[in-house]
Amino acid sequence: MLRLLCVVGSASLLACSKGAEQPPPSPTPTAAPRPPAAPSPTPPAPPPPGPPAAPPPPAGPPTPPLGSAFCPHDDKTKMPLQKSAFASTLDPAEARHELDGTNEICGDTWCEGSFEWFFYDLRSDSTKSEITMRVYASSRSAPAADARSVVVKGDSFEGRVLAQKTLASCTTACGGFKTPPLYKPCLVLDLRCEIAVPWSDASDAWQKAFIACGGELESKVREIHPEF
Repeated sequence: MLRLLCVVGSASLLACSKGAEQPPPSPTPTAAPRPPAAPSPTPPAPPPPGPPAAPPPPAGPPTPPLGSAFCPHDDKTKMPLQKSAFASTLDPAEARHELDGTNEICGDTWCEGSFEWFFYDLRSDSTKSEITMRVYASSRSAPAADARSVVVKGDSFEGRVLAQKTLASCTTACGGFKTPPLYKPCLVLDLRCEIAVPWSDASDAWQKAFIACGGELESKVREIHPEF
């Protein structure tokens, strides 16, 4: 009955609501406590560091070049042939055979001009190789001309001039001449090509890198010494 009077009687809704008995509020349900989070697994301890990597073995002392049966003679320059610290695994007999063949065919590739040459050292391991040569010409260069700073680089090679000397005269160390050429005055250069592939007589990659290195060395040297 009280509820009906509050709706239709003259008393205000506010007065009615104040005087009316209200049911007690329902208790707010309490959320169940959240279970504690499981602890994160502890990451395993890193393994102890191993021993430091051993440094690469030092290069051995430079050793004399192999020489070539095709060019065994003394060239009278008193300029020692260049040694190398390259530790070659190539059989010396096989290397000398290749040097002789290269000395015979070089003129058909890039050794051409009014000068003489001979290759006297070839070394190789399983990843790289190097070949060294000497060239002679009648000197026409200015006295201060110096090619010892010449370096050429390609994708698979690096070539450089190792030594230079001017003499009163000289001749080639190679045989096969009825009358050996005489260069007077004589300009002598030692050059080396370091090739980023191992030597093989069946390797097109080696031959291409060798010819490219030799050609670029010749061009750069000629800018300083036109006699080459």
